[in-house]
This record gives sequence, C-alpha cells and structure tokens, in this order.
Amino acid sequence: MRFPSSLPALPKFRLAATVAATAVVLTVAPLQAQSGPQNIALNKTVLATGSFGTLGADAMAIWGSDCSVANLLPFSSITSGVFVPEGSLCVWWEAHVSPRSSNFLIVDLGSSFNIGGIILQADNNDSHVVDMRLGSSGDWFNPLMFGASPISGGGISTRSALDAAGFEASQLRIRATAGEGWYAVTQISVNAATVVPEPGTFLMLGLGLSAVAVLNRRRREKDHR
Repeated sequence: MRFPSSLPALPKFRLAATVAATAVVLTVAPLQAQSGPQNIALNKTVLATGSFGTLGADAMAIWGSDCSVANLLPFSSITSGVFVPEGSLCVWWEAHVSPRSSNFLIVDLGSSFNIGGIILQADNNDSHVVDMRLGSSGDWFNPLMFGASPISGGGISTRSALDAAGFEASQLRIRATAGEGWYAVTQISVNAATVVPEPGTFLMLGLGLSAVAVLNRRRREKDHR
C-alpha cells in the first residue's frame, strides 16, 4: 500500500479552531480531574511539634500494651487512609493534668483546597481540634471541634466534622484540648470537591474560549459571503 507523500492541509480556520479547542480541553481537564469527593490528605506529609512517645507508667496502666513504644504508629501513618480497628494502636503524646498547647500535628496538603469534610480517628474520651490555614506561615482559623466519643471498652473512636465545607486551606493542625490528658491520633481523612485553581488557569481558560469565539464568528462571516 502506498501513502501520499504529504497530507492535505487543513483550512486555516479549521486548524486554528482545533488548536484553540485543544487549549480549552487541556485547560479544563485538570479541573475536571479534581471533581468528586476524595481524600486529599492521603499520604501527605505530617509534621510533629512537641513531646511525643513519652507515655508514663501510670498512663500505660490505662492504655495497656497496645500503646507501648513497640507498637507506636509513625506519624506518617495518620494520612495512610487506613483506619485501625476501634480501640487499638495509636500515635500519642502525654500531656497529663493540663493540655499542652505546644503539642500538635500538622498535615501539609501540598496545595490549596476547598475543604468538604474531615474525619478524625483519635482516643475516645478526649477532645481534639483541627485548625486550618493557607500557606505555611499564615494564621490558623476555623477550629473544628471533635468532642469525646466514648465507646465500650475505651480506646480509639472515629468521628467527623460536617461544618468544614466552604473553607479553603492548605494545612491542617491537630491538637488536643480536653480530657484525661493522654492524647492519641490514628487517622485523618479530608474530603474536598475541587482544588482551588491558580489564577493562570483562569487566564488560559479565558484566552482559549475567546479564541474559539473569534474563530466561530469569522467562519460565520465567511459562510455568509
């Protein structure tokens, strides 16, 4: 079979329209890929500030061997997407008598997202708070309270915050606020409907749509001649 040495050239307006339409598709595609609920905290970096892994003998008498140093989960595991069985292993820090405000975990989402909801798995008889912020040095805002959620036999329990929707954040901070003073966290899951597009994305989308409109107008003018 023989092939022509060269392909017929597309009309200029059709070629330009194809290029412009491709630009629009490439611009919109990243936004569409982000649609739908997703755990945008999955496998994200976790930073720890304060004293961790220092559970005393009196606390061990309450928590038992599940929270011994040998069974202590690494900080990175709280964004693994795997929820441990209720009442089992933990990531903990000791702050007996009064909460240590200097002890907290930060989850870096890597980008800015519109937060849809948060699920936190932590010790059942203590209260925790999840704060939000934009960037890595801004002020923390919109503290979400995860109150105590007693379960039979004690240990880890899972609860969710439904009042997170509508806030934009790139980092989350987990801190303990009340309870017996031995705090534990095992998992955090963060749902977001969309990633917040960069300004350049809107600019590219606008330019692509404008190009398509101009080309369509020229084609109509040509058809009416």
